[in-house]
Amino acid sequence: MRIKEESLDRALEAASLQTKGLPKRYTDGKDPFWIMAVVLVQKRNLEECYCIYQQNADKYMKLLQDFGTPSPIMSIKSIHPYMYLDEAQFLPSGCIEAKKNFLKNELGEDPRAYEVDEMTESDVNHALLEIAIDKQMRADEENKKINVLNEGSDLDGTRFEDIERQKFEFELAEMRKDGCSKKEIKEFIDEYNASHKQKVDDEPYISEEDRIHQEMESEDVEKIPECSIEGEFDAPEIDYDKLHEESEAFKKEQLKVAKRKWKRAYDADSEKRDGREFENEFGEDEECETLQLPNKEAVPVKRKPGRPKKSSLDYTASKRDTTKKRGRKPSSTKKITDYD
Repeated sequence: MRIKEESLDRALEAASLQTKGLPKRYTDGKDPFWIMAVVLVQKRNLEECYCIYQQNADKYMKLLQDFGTPSPIMSIKSIHPYMYLDEAQFLPSGCIEAKKNFLKNELGEDPRAYEVDEMTESDVNHALLEIAIDKQMRADEENKKINVLNEGSDLDGTRFEDIERQKFEFELAEMRKDGCSKKEIKEFIDEYNASHKQKVDDEPYISEEDRIHQEMESEDVEKIPECSIEGEFDAPEIDYDKLHEESEAFKKEQLKVAKRKWKRAYDADSEKRDGREFENEFGEDEECETLQLPNKEAVPVKRKPGRPKKSSLDYTASKRDTTKKRGRKPSSTKKITDYD
């Protein structure tokens, strides 16, 4: 809403309608042909703002000024014309022959004047409408210049020197249009230049306080020593050996820090690695009471050979029979004796 109101204020200022306000809404088929209008549009970003449009004889609307944000215009909400075509002043009345004669006089030596007799009534009306729009726009521009010359513009801050310059150019154009001689035009230009030429001897009035202030400023400027910027933008000297040593030391320190962080994280996850803890769906750590599902058979644990440590069972071998005489087994070979 703020953008819409701001665009309306700017559009009314551009159309010089601050005191009159927004004109009434245009009704197609009821109101006369309009040339300039303040138009409310809607853009692609769904923003509504006011713009200045101009309409030609083909009823093509040309955008002149957009007072909204930069976004493509998608649709037109309402049209508020502030300049209608003055048909009584710029369009001829009468039969088709009278219109053709008027069109020939307007075209003059234009080659299109020879084609007027073969034109249809709609083509003649279209050509007359184009000429009428052009004439009314030029008349409006001249009226604006005359208003600026007579009253000045309190909206754009026009200076009196600019107003006098525009008045001089306007009178010069009128003299050339009236067919004045080159001598009269030259005298008029020389008179204007002589009256607006700045004299060297003319010095602007200055008070005593301002004069003293200027003298003090000039003395301060003289006392300020000249400064030099030599060497300010030279490349700094860099000790690359020292920079490399500091970089290596920093790298080692960061490596130690990373190892300590990894060790703390590794020790914290030891319970999970051993299977004594797990993380539930809420992100909490819980102790594992069982690792066996009720529907699965127990998998036999494969034990290592030998007696387990701290076992209460007696896995000792049976005691040997001490009554049995142990000795070497008899040899299968007979002992050779001495024969007599």
